[in-house]
Amino acid sequence: MNENAISVRDVSKTFKIYKKPSDRLREAMSFVRKKVYGEAFHALSDITFDVKKGETFGIVGVNGAGKSTLLKIITGITSATTGAVDVEGRVSAMLELGAGFNMQYTGRQNIYLNGVMRGISKDEMDERMDDILRFADIGDFIDNPVRMYSSGMFARLAFAVAINVDPDILIVDEALAVGDAAFQAKCFSKFEELSKKGVTILFVSHDIGSVKRMCDRAMWLLDGEIRDIGDAARVCNRFSGYMMERRNAELLAQRGEAAEDQKEEPETHDLSKYPPLPADFDRSGTGDAKVRSVFVTDTNKTIVNRLDAYGTYNFHVVAEFFKPTKDAIIGITFENVKALAVFYLNNYKEGQSLSVEPGVYEMIFHVTLPGLQKNDYLISPAVAVGDQMTNIKLDWCHNVLPVSVDNPGFNISMIDIEVESVEFAPADV
Repeated sequence: MNENAISVRDVSKTFKIYKKPSDRLREAMSFVRKKVYGEAFHALSDITFDVKKGETFGIVGVNGAGKSTLLKIITGITSATTGAVDVEGRVSAMLELGAGFNMQYTGRQNIYLNGVMRGISKDEMDERMDDILRFADIGDFIDNPVRMYSSGMFARLAFAVAINVDPDILIVDEALAVGDAAFQAKCFSKFEELSKKGVTILFVSHDIGSVKRMCDRAMWLLDGEIRDIGDAARVCNRFSGYMMERRNAELLAQRGEAAEDQKEEPETHDLSKYPPLPADFDRSGTGDAKVRSVFVTDTNKTIVNRLDAYGTYNFHVVAEFFKPTKDAIIGITFENVKALAVFYLNNYKEGQSLSVEPGVYEMIFHVTLPGLQKNDYLISPAVAVGDQMTNIKLDWCHNVLPVSVDNPGFNISMIDIEVESVEFAPADV
């Protein structure tokens, strides 16, 4: 029995790019001595991967990386130049906003149209209509032509249809970016429900946090090629590092400086008194400074990895600077295992300005933890230069310190807050 819902083998896609429309015609009409006017653009090159049945698989990459082209090949909208794709099961896809909709039809008519396109009869769509309308929640607009819809209403209806046609494979390409926060939360809840039912989900998004939270594995596409594939958190961290390097280069260019290859400076100081970083982790930045250690101590100055909600702790970051640095920022990100940032700590946020000479420095944040949910968490230390919004990352170490938090009390929400007082009285009506 095939365990894969989607199998892609050696898929490449090449388009012809013409400088002007007439060049396409001139090339087509050159019968005797074939003359080429267009230039070949390789959108995808030798793509091979599998998505297992019931898996949630993410695809990340910058605009133009080939993500949408790949999805169109998987869904059969376009064909590959070379290679093969095997898809098992009924596919429901949300690609370009409006794809599969007739703009002159009403929302209700488009629901039936989408059913026909997926081989579902009108009677079957009638049975699903209430669920679709309830999820879309667009009221009387359902009987108006969809050309009158806002992008958010369009996304609501398209998603409501896509999840209510009993798909074996659900493909979503950035369609949630136009929805409001409440709708997105409802969609993610539905993703979890479908995943538990064994539906395979192929999720393409620029929201790296969502990919890390939702997906089991992920693939990073760059210039039409697979740059990395594997554990979603690791792939997303590598992609985030790449995007950070691009951002660093842009900021350096604005300052009239050239981006240099990341340097691996040798440790020139005895740092044996500090806990070492793990042997293998993802890091990114210019290399003009390096995080050498990150750890947590309690009020007795004992290093700890198990923390108590509401407890008082010291978060330590040891960093080495290799050149004089003005406006240095040292801090950490404290995330849960679903890649949601719970809180940030850094000296800039606390109003402390730093100018340092080459050497090793230790930043210590004295913190009383909030009522964190009992769970495992990950700490990512970083060193940067600039301000909170436009800083150049010198070193960012992804998820290098795991810690756990114990909370014997209320453990439903991510954070439990303390209420100073409660008032209750008849309402002023």
